This record gives sequence, structure tokens and C-alpha cells, in this order.
Amino acid sequence: MSNEATTPQDASREGLINRLNRIEGQVRGLQRMLEGDRECEDVITQVMAIRSALEQVGLLLVDHHIHECVLRDVTCSDEALQSLERAMRSFLRFTTIPAAEDIRVPGSFSQS
Repeated sequence: MSNEATTPQDASREGLINRLNRIEGQVRGLQRMLEGDRECEDVITQVMAIRSALEQVGLLLVDHHIHECVLRDVTCSDEALQSLERAMRSFLRFTTIPAAEDIRVPGSFSQS
């Protein structure tokens, strides 16, 4: 297991903060888009970009947690670790998107 960039003072933390700053800028841009009556499709595209960026931050945080907290005192092969990482990423990707039938949008066209 590699221990590069794992402490709070390292480039990993700085990278996450930089990502969050970019996301903050995207959210401000989204607000301006709404205030400026931009096309719905453009606004939705920006929302999806923000969501994707936040998901990436979450994946990086989970990856860090797995390596530095969960597996800190566990000895396993690199292959087993890679398998765990792939499984966790797959699980997280599939669990972050709610099923369409679970989404309730105020003012939507559904008859429920």
C-alpha cells in the first residue's frame, strides 16, 4: 500500500480544497445562470457537472478513508486491495443516483 499524500498537510488535502473551490465557483455560476434566465438545458447541464464534481470529491474521500482508516492495520495483497477499491467505487457510483420513481419534483406532470 502506498502512503503518498495521506496527511492533512499534504497535496491530497490541497487538491480536495482546490476541487471544492472550483465546485463553489460552479455553484455561483449556476446561480447567475438562473438569475439570467438561461435555457433550462444549459442549467441542467451545469447541475450535472456540479453533481459529478461532488461525487468525485466523495470518491477521493472514501478512497482516503479506506486506505488510511479502514485498512491502516490490515495486511493484504495489492491485488486484494485493488479488488476492494473497484468494488467500493462501483457500489458508491450505483448508490448515489436515486431511482427515477423515488424522485418527487414539485410541480411535475405526474398524477400522484
